[in-house]
This record gives sequence, C-alpha cells and structure tokens, in this order.
Amino acid sequence: GAVCRSEDAGKSLILLTSSFIQEEFPQLPGPMTSIQRSPLNGSFVILSSQNAPYLAITEDCGASVRVSSLGGDIRQVKFHSYERDWLLVSAAIEICDDNDGESCEEQIELYATRDFGRSWSQVASNITEFSWAWNTGYLIDTPRERVLLTFSKHAQGIGHPGTQLESGSLYQTDDFGRTFMKQASNITNFFINRLFLFIVQTDTGDEGSASLLVSSSRYEDYEFESAELPVRRLPLHSFRILDSENDQAFIYVDHPGSVLPYGNVYSSNSRGLRYTLSLRNLVRSGDGQGDFTRVLSLEGILIANIMDDVAIPEMREAQDKGAVLKKFIRTVITFDNGGEWRPLRPPSVDANGRAITCSDDDCSLHLHSHSSKHLFSPVYTTESALGLVMGTGNVGNFLAWRADQINTYLSRDGGVTWFEVARGSHVFEFGDHGGIIVMASDQEATTTLKYSWNEGLTWDTFEFSKEPVEVEDIVIEPTSTGERFILHGMTTRGRGIIVALDFSSLHKRTCLGNDDPGVANSDYEIWSPRGPEECLLGHKISYVRRKRDSECFNPEEWDRPQRISYCTCKEEDWECDSGFIRRSEGGPCERIDGKLLDFSPPKDCEGTYFASRGYRKIAGDICWGGVDYSSIELPCPTLIILRTVDSVAIIAIFIGLFAIVVALALQAKPNSQGYEEVKRDDDNTAHSMQQRETSIDLGDSATKE
Repeated sequence: GAVCRSEDAGKSLILLTSSFIQEEFPQLPGPMTSIQRSPLNGSFVILSSQNAPYLAITEDCGASVRVSSLGGDIRQVKFHSYERDWLLVSAAIEICDDNDGESCEEQIELYATRDFGRSWSQVASNITEFSWAWNTGYLIDTPRERVLLTFSKHAQGIGHPGTQLESGSLYQTDDFGRTFMKQASNITNFFINRLFLFIVQTDTGDEGSASLLVSSSRYEDYEFESAELPVRRLPLHSFRILDSENDQAFIYVDHPGSVLPYGNVYSSNSRGLRYTLSLRNLVRSGDGQGDFTRVLSLEGILIANIMDDVAIPEMREAQDKGAVLKKFIRTVITFDNGGEWRPLRPPSVDANGRAITCSDDDCSLHLHSHSSKHLFSPVYTTESALGLVMGTGNVGNFLAWRADQINTYLSRDGGVTWFEVARGSHVFEFGDHGGIIVMASDQEATTTLKYSWNEGLTWDTFEFSKEPVEVEDIVIEPTSTGERFILHGMTTRGRGIIVALDFSSLHKRTCLGNDDPGVANSDYEIWSPRGPEECLLGHKISYVRRKRDSECFNPEEWDRPQRISYCTCKEEDWECDSGFIRRSEGGPCERIDGKLLDFSPPKDCEGTYFASRGYRKIAGDICWGGVDYSSIELPCPTLIILRTVDSVAIIAIFIGLFAIVVALALQAKPNSQGYEEVKRDDDNTAHSMQQRETSIDLGDSATKE
C-alpha cells in the first residue's frame, strides 16, 4: 500500500510512495508490503514490495529516499545486529531455457551491502535459507561477517566457480561468498539466536524422521551435539523452537504421525541439549505458532494455552478437530521457566464492581493468544512496562469464543493477580513505561477510547472521532516509553482513518525521587514480583517503579533500578532431568520407563562420568546451598569385569574400596585430616558460584541491562 511520513507524531501525514516511485520507476505502481526499521538506528528504514525488484532506502526517517534495484523480486531483508550499514537481501529471478524460452524456474539469489544499499555484491545463488551468524551478546567470538545459508540444489561458489556446494547442506561464509565451509549435511532448516545454533538433520535410512543438533552460537567454531528428547522418534517437520531467550530453549513437538492442532513442549538445560517434558497439549495456530507468550518485563514467567485432557477421547473420533479443541482450551502460567504450570487466578469482581462467581475448583481465568489473534487481542506485554500484562478472555472452566462472553483483563504483577478492567474485547497499548494504558473496543464501531494513568485503578473516556470507527489497532514507538500513540481503523463508510493521540499534557511534571524510592516525598516505590519474601528462580529481586497514584511522567530515557539477593535452594528450584517425570504434582522425579536409577558408566567412559539423580536445576535459577539434586561425578571402572555387573554392585564395590583407602590413610597419618571434594555436574553451578562471589549489596542499586 501507500507509505506516509509524519514529522509531528501522526498529527499530519506526507504521502511518500507516489513521489519516489514515480520519480525512479515511473512504470511501476509502487505498492509497498513491508516497512523495516534498523534495530540499531530507527532513522534507517527499508521499504520493499515482495513482487517488485527494488528497495526504497532512507537514513533520515523518509526525509530523503533513494531506490535501489537488485534485478529480482525482493523476498527477505535482514539487518545486522551490530553493523548498522550491513544488510542481507534475497531476490527471486526467473531462469529460462535458452532453447525454447518457455521452460523457466525461479532462483533465489542472496546479496549483501556494507554501505546501506549504495553498492551490492552477490553472495550466493540457489539459496533456501540464510542468516547473519553474529548476534548481540557477551563473549562472542563469531566473525561479524559470517553468513549461514542452505541451498535448494547443487550450486557453485560465486568467488570460486569451481567450488561445489551441495543442496541440503549448511554452509558458512566469512567473506561474503568468496569461500564457503560446510557445517553439516542433510539439513532441512536451521535457527540461530544469541545463544544457540539449531539444525534439523534428516536421519539416514529414515527420511521421515529427523534429529535436532545444537551448538553454541557464540564461538568461532561450531561443535554440534545431538539434542536428547524423551521421544522414541522425532518425525520430520514435527517440531519448532518456541522460545530460546533466557539461557534455555523450549521446543514444541507434534504427536508422532499426528495432524492434531496441539503438541507437547520440552524445555532444555542451559546448554540447549537435554530436554524434559514441560507442558502437555500446547495449542498451536494454523501457521504453526504456539500459544506460548513470555512476560518480557520479568524473568521466568510464561503464559500458555493448553487443551484439557478431557478432550482427548472426543478429539480422536471427531472429523472437525478444531471445533473440539475450541471447547476445551485452558490458560496456564509458570513463574519458574516452565518448571511448574498452574491456572490463572481469576479476579474477584468484574469491571462494574460486581462479584464474580467462580466456585468450581476448575474455574479460572482464560486468555486468548496467537491461535485466535484474528478474533480477539492476544496476551500482550512489553519490556518497559514492568509487571503489566493485558489480555482478552473470560472466567470459567474453559476459554470462551462468543464476543459477548469476552472481557478485558489486566495484571500489574506479572500474572499473579488479575483485574477485569472493561466489559467486552479491546485492543490496547502501553506508554510511559506502563504509566499510561490506552484501549478501545475492537468488536464494534466506536467514537471513544479509554485511558488510565494509574495502571488500571481508574479509567477516563476520550472522544477521538465524531464518526464511529472500527478500531484495528493502537500503536506506539517500539520502546513503549513515550506519551504519543497512533490509532488506526476504518470508518463505517469504508474510509481508512489514522488518529494521533498525545498524552504529553496529561501530567504537569516529571516524576521525582527515583534514587530514594519508598519515602513519603518520592514518586517511586520498591516492588517485588511475588512479594518481598518469595523467591523467583533462586533469588529475590526488587524493582523501582512509579507509585500508582503519583500524577507524573516517567523520564523517557529511564534505567529502572533493581536490587537482587540470593535464596537457599528448595525443591521448587529443581525440575526433572531428561528421561524423568513427576507422576503426581509435587511428587519426586522418576524414570519414564519406571525403572530404578541407573548409575552404570557409559561405554566410552574415561576418567570420571556424571550420574543423574533424576533432577536438574531450572535454567536461569541461581539459588545457593540447601536442597541439592546435582548429578554426581563417579570414577570410571578400571576392571573390565566391572562393566558387566549390576550398577548397584559397582557402587557397592567403589564404596568398599574407598572405605579401605580412607582407613589405610588414617592409619598412616593419624593426625592428618583430608577430604576430596565431590564435584557436581550442574549447568548452573559455575554461574551460581560466580554470582555468590559478586553478590550485590542490598543497600546498593543495580542497573538492569
């Protein structure tokens, strides 16, 4: 569509598209399908159309625009996460047979620029997937120039035409296509972020199944290892990465051979290698996206929609499985990165102050998510609005779908408690670090919106149009820290409308007392997500946030202070290791196959090995001391006969030998005292020790990065 530019936060608009398209390419109509802003500089913007061979490029938010053509229809544009002027762009060209000119096929070519589109170089042709390998983070050894890519068919290198590049293999190039290095064969797709590089590899001899390989993405040389999942067979195209941000990965897996719209979620250890069941029956949308949302402003909190087990018998027999699924969806939340899931606590009163009846033990709050985003607003959070979560749904046994049953809900403590803030479904947006909330009905045409400056305690109504408008969305600048919003929608006469909303005059002053929260004359308070005495992921964390009744604006450039102290490890800091499950809520972790713990050494045992006791510390948990279920390091057997005897006998023999050695040592040196430290194989141990050594004094504030 058309592209407009505003210099006054949307109050007036300048039509851009027609001017630069007609000037540069008068023969093209110029409909734009994509606007992409640089993650490093918001003034750097790329405009593109999927069926046109050009990019419109601006470095000053559209004040000036230049057009660049690559000779093929644009497919994807990817910014570098560190180098502002570096781009990768794929373009489709048509290759025809020289003999008849009719036998044509599409070929995808990859181009790179290091001067933001002023000049381009071809990296490769016949590609299927591509990505920059360098991601923002700590201790990164990966070259910034590195590009990862796969090919649709055998190809030759651009820099060295004699180089043969295999289809279905993952390659890297550190010099923009002059040379290539193969990383793996039989690859169907890959995914990379700041922690991990995942590749999906078809199994030799079984084309219908696959293996998931994982490597750290932070080092120059990749070392892939097979991920361990507690499933017998992993069908090809049956799984996807849901989330992999907080030193942990969540993987969604379809039921083997199933076309059901739900599957299981498995969570990894901090290396992304060993997976254990976290959540059953996660709902997914038609495009494969799971109803799985992370609360961005707080650690370890995720909200998901699952299908209740009571639906399984009916689901197996039904022809319309989607209709059955819709009747039995429930919403659950975790506060420990997937270790334990529980229902959402329902509000006690509705938006009009009337008591909500929810006496059934199965009665809870349910919220719509990605699978129903085209009907109702999904669960919404931002990084800057501390603790705020909004959504649309209902209180009851299962999620409702009729518009007259849906209401709008708000939590200001990361999902611990909820309030019904409006009857009916609404679209919403946060501003001023959560200090302003704006919402409007999205189920019927309206002339008014509602806003709150005290995190939903009170709401005011504002008329934004004389003519009823079907509101499509309310948006704000990407950081959600300003006071200016844009509302867009369609009038009842079919005319598109954009409304600029400016709340900068709502308050008369900027908030004070950020350095001295909690005192009477400060506009700020100290707040903990689950109360000052409750631990979250092994630590207690307190944030500074604006008092709910302080009539002032947060500074737009505001680093929110936080304070951290560490907790003693408890049972809830541990989850089941790969191959283990809890058969009852709060019960012990037991082997899935029902057998006893096995401490047998691996076949290639050298030196020592680690034996799991069925537990692992939750990824990101930094508790210290207390309950310890870490794997135990044991010496490898040195006698061949020991490898064939029962594992219990092995342990008994080792204990006996150790006792004899200790007794002899004490007889030889009766006045000496010595011990050997028992090492623990816990992915978080080193991190926990480092955190303990550099623990933050409770009297000081630590700036959140």
